[in-house]
Amino acid sequence: MRLVREHDADGVDDLIVSTEAPTADGFAYPSDAVLAQALIDQAPTHALSARHVAAVYLHVWGTSGVFKFTPGQHGCETICGVPPVGPSG
Repeated sequence: MRLVREHDADGVDDLIVSTEAPTADGFAYPSDAVLAQALIDQAPTHALSARHVAAVYLHVWGTSGVFKFTPGQHGCETICGVPPVGPSG
């Protein structure tokens, strides 16, 4: 995940990625839900890679879902809420 790579630096322990959130202009991108769901769907077989970041929290604005990904580990933990569009496939 590009955002993890770009923020993986000494002193960055946790990374929060928000999807479907409105921009400063008030626009939201519902297509973010599809990408968020793809990340959740891939989690059982693809682990994130990071040297410094210990946890990545994916916040899905539309469902108030928060999902925790731990670099180097498969799967994700549902902190609260529900996935954005449900399991694909």
